Amino acid sequence: MTVIIENVANFVWGEWLVYILLATGIFYSFRLKFIQIRKFTYILKKFFRQRVISKDRNINSFQALMSALGSCIGNGNVIGVATAIISGGPGALFWMWVSGILGMALKYAEISLGIQYREKNSNGDYQGGPMYYLSKGTKFKFLGGIYAFFLLLQNSGGTLVQGNVIKDVFLSFFNIKELGTSFILLFLVYLIISGGFKRMVKVTEKLVPFMTMFYILGCFLIIFFNFDKLETVFKSIFLSAFNIDSALGGAMGYSMKEALRFGISRGVYSNEAGEGTTAIFYAKITNANPEEDSLYAIVDIFIDTLVICTLSGVVFLLTTNLTRDLEPTHAMIASFESVHHFFKYILGCVMVLFGFSSILGQWLLGRESFKYLIKKLDLKVYDAIFLCGVFIAPMFSSKTI
Repeated sequence: MTVIIENVANFVWGEWLVYILLATGIFYSFRLKFIQIRKFTYILKKFFRQRVISKDRNINSFQALMSALGSCIGNGNVIGVATAIISGGPGALFWMWVSGILGMALKYAEISLGIQYREKNSNGDYQGGPMYYLSKGTKFKFLGGIYAFFLLLQNSGGTLVQGNVIKDVFLSFFNIKELGTSFILLFLVYLIISGGFKRMVKVTEKLVPFMTMFYILGCFLIIFFNFDKLETVFKSIFLSAFNIDSALGGAMGYSMKEALRFGISRGVYSNEAGEGTTAIFYAKITNANPEEDSLYAIVDIFIDTLVICTLSGVVFLLTTNLTRDLEPTHAMIASFESVHHFFKYILGCVMVLFGFSSILGQWLLGRESFKYLIKKLDLKVYDAIFLCGVFIAPMFSSKTI
């Protein structure tokens, strides 16, 4: 069974997908006249100056951004980056940057379409995303249902992954057993999702900035103590990114092909540009402006990929003797412990917060898919199923997950 799953995974994340995503990102970059560069300083200034927290039922662009970031920023930004570098070499980090920069234009288009084709439900709330713009914007309405079905499957798996990682952290760092983790997660997730999307955004607009800054500070401290190696690390990133022949790829024999494949795929897995999921969050903005709100795609990927993933990769390369048989989680823990053994608790807290915020995002994405597929069924049914998934996630082994 494991071999079958690995073969399917290798096909799904194979070279064909990497090149399609690169081509699509290039297409939208030219079509939008490299909006990610033209509007970069404008949207960053707006992001820092115009944070408005809504006091009523309205959803604003800042809340949509924080909810989308909460979904994107998971343990893939930490352990996933280490995995990409182990598999593809230091150059994988460079191709992550490429996927991020091109992905900004792609995600801009996704958000814009999500807002343009959204609908109002019976409660007066907006709903939208790829299932709506695929069914309404093309002649093939069945594509919306196919997208919703596979998104529901993906988010079920994503919930299990994040819950399982949290279990590993609680067990390794705090000696909390699997059942204890299950009850803690069940209680906290229920407390938030029982209040609907509005309660979720009130949590994420506070949680996401805190956990992001906490992790950035921890990474900067490690970089500070290893500053003398920084130039060597960046040289290895660029040399590995363009190394054509694996025979010349240093002791580990990394090639450009491996760096490109693992860098692009891991970048997409992290920032979700090309998946369309972010459009679901932005479609819920009450007074949305497609052109203006879509620009937050630039901030989204800048924080997720160009800041967090970069810091994870640099910290890993600064403190790790790279070999292909490294275990990514243990290697990242060792990276943080290299400064002081207490630093591993910083990483542990970050992994729990990243995983928890991602679970909340998975809840919304799965819920919207479920609602699209089964319109007449009470959404409390989905919430109950989701909570069951949260509860059982820590029960499995990491290998099974």
